[in-house]
Amino acid sequence: YSWWNKDHDLLNRLRALLEANGVEIVEDEKMLADVYGRLGSDDRYLRSVASLVSTFLSLAKANNVSMAEVADRGREAYRGDGYMWHRFELFMTFAEPIMGLYQQTLADKGQVDFDDMINAAAAKIESEGIGERFTHIIVDEYQDISKSRFGLIKAIRNACGARLMCVGDDWQSIYRFAGSDVSLFTDFGKFVGYHETMKIERTYRNSQELVDIASAFIERNPSQIHKEMRSDKHEDMPVVMCFDGDMASGLERSLASIARDREGKAGSVLVLGRHNFDIETAYPDFKGEDAYSNGRVSLKRDRRTGDVRMTFPGIGDATFMSVHRAKGLEADDVVVLNLTNGMYGFPNRVEDDPILGILLGSDDAFEFAEERRLFYVAITRTRNDTYLVSGSMESGGGPSPFVEELKKGESGHIGIFQREG
Repeated sequence: YSWWNKDHDLLNRLRALLEANGVEIVEDEKMLADVYGRLGSDDRYLRSVASLVSTFLSLAKANNVSMAEVADRGREAYRGDGYMWHRFELFMTFAEPIMGLYQQTLADKGQVDFDDMINAAAAKIESEGIGERFTHIIVDEYQDISKSRFGLIKAIRNACGARLMCVGDDWQSIYRFAGSDVSLFTDFGKFVGYHETMKIERTYRNSQELVDIASAFIERNPSQIHKEMRSDKHEDMPVVMCFDGDMASGLERSLASIARDREGKAGSVLVLGRHNFDIETAYPDFKGEDAYSNGRVSLKRDRRTGDVRMTFPGIGDATFMSVHRAKGLEADDVVVLNLTNGMYGFPNRVEDDPILGILLGSDDAFEFAEERRLFYVAITRTRNDTYLVSGSMESGGGPSPFVEELKKGESGHIGIFQREG
C-alpha cells in the first residue's frame, strides 16, 4: 500500500510480506547484474532515466546550486523517509559524475552553456563589480524568471544601485519545468524589498465576456494576484464547448462553425494542444507521417518546429501547436484539443519524479496550479472565439475537469455543441 511509504517503512513491510508468503529473498550480486542487464535491453527504461537525469542537471544549473548543495537539499527533504533517501542516494551515484563529465567536456572544448553564461556573469559582477553605471534595469516576461537569472539581476542592481522595473503576468507563468519560479513574482517584495505595484488591467485582444470567464477561472487559485480586467470588445458567446463523438469530428465541427461565422472573410486560426501529439490523438493515421488528408482536412508537419499546417474548407490555413509554443501569440479564433480527463489530457496528470521536487520552483498547493495557468493562456489567445474540444460525455475518462468547471460556472456566454443522437 502507498501509505506504507508515508510511514517510512515501505521496504521493511514489503520484505515481511514477501517472506510471509514463502518468497526467499536472496541478495546476490550476479542475480542483480542479470536484472539490470534485462532492463538495459529495453531502451525505454534508459530513455526514461536519461530524461530524468537531463532535467535534473538542467534544473540544478537554473537554480545555480552545486551537487553538494543538491545533496544537502536531499537530506533535508527526505529526512526520516528511508525509502526516498535510499532512492536519492542511488540516483546521485550516477547523476553527480555525469554533471562533472558534462562540465569537463564543456571546459575541454572551450564552451559554456546558457546557464553557465548567466551564473558566471553574476559571479564575476559580484566579485569584480561592473564598469557600466546602469540607472535602470527593465525585465520583460518576469513571470518566467528563474533563480539563476534573478541572481544576475540582483548582482547588477547591487553593483550599480539601479532601479528595477519588472513587467509580467503571474497568470501566465507556465515554465516551472524549465526552472522558472512564480514565487519570485507573487512574493516580489520578499526578494527585492520596498516596491510599488502597477497593474495593467485593460486588454485589447479579448472580449469582456471572455475576460470575465478566464479571470474567474484563474482566480480560483487564491495565490494568483487579483486583477480587474476590462475590455471595450464584446462577444455574446466567446467560448464554445464541443462534446462530439471523437476529437477529429469535434475539431472539424469547430472549424466549420468558425467558417460559417466569417461568411467568407479571411482570418487566422490557432489549433492548440496540451501536448505536441494531441493532433495525432485526433488523427492517428497522421502519426509518423509528414502529410495526411481525410478528404475534409489536410495536415502537413513542419519537422523543424513540430507545428502542423492544417487546411480546411472556408478556413484556408490553420496552425496546430502546443500551448507552450503559442504563449505570446494570438489569432482571430482558437480551438483547444483533447480536453479530456486522463493521464495525458488537459490538465496533464503525469506527476514529476519526486527527486525533481528539490529543484523545481515553488508551486502552491492548489490543485493543477500550473496546468490552470496553461489553460488560461490557451483560451485567451483569441480575438474572437475559443472552441474547447472535449470528446463525448461517455468516452474515455470524460471531459476535462477544467471544462466541467467552466460549464458549472457558466454565465450565459458559453455555447455547447453536443453530439447528435
